[in-house]
Amino acid sequence: MLRKTLFFASLLIIFSGCATSMEMRPSDVKELKSDEGVVFGSILIRKLSETEDMKTSTNEKGGKVWTVNMVDSRKSPVKYSLSGADAAVQTREGLETPFVTKLAAGEYRFIEASAQVFAGTLNLPLNITFRVDPGRTVYIGKLVIEMPQKMDKRVLGIASGTSFTFRVEDSQEATAESLKGEYGEVLEGAVKELMAFKP
Repeated sequence: MLRKTLFFASLLIIFSGCATSMEMRPSDVKELKSDEGVVFGSILIRKLSETEDMKTSTNEKGGKVWTVNMVDSRKSPVKYSLSGADAAVQTREGLETPFVTKLAAGEYRFIEASAQVFAGTLNLPLNITFRVDPGRTVYIGKLVIEMPQKMDKRVLGIASGTSFTFRVEDSQEATAESLKGEYGEVLEGAVKELMAFKP
């Protein structure tokens, strides 16, 4: 299981274009071109409990909306890019969000998770890579990002020094089960190649 802790988060005011959603409809992923493949997985962003490190504070509706941006590594070789995402997954804090998408064969990177705050956009750099192979359906894992419970209450200067942890878990069975009603045929014969952090 991949696990990584970073000790900073950038708080910036930025303006960027809208990225394509990685949460595609079943009809969008059933037909592939010769150079396309399908990947699926899930993302969970949550806050750690103030009293017990590995317990979380969540609710049924979830909290802040986050956007996890992805780029094509061939087009964006820069390690951490804060704009120009090719695609994204939008998720709500405390709720796991599954996604299924088709992409041209190649290497891709989740570059950051971002959320709107009072002073602009809070960005958590990631640099997590995965591959897409033509004609294959690949499970790339569950990306879990965890932050301190009191992060939103801190002033701008302190928040920019906040640590956060992320890891990739293997939750293929549960994710496939949650998606099979709509994507059953697409997920048949899926292989597992978990995404990986590149330092």
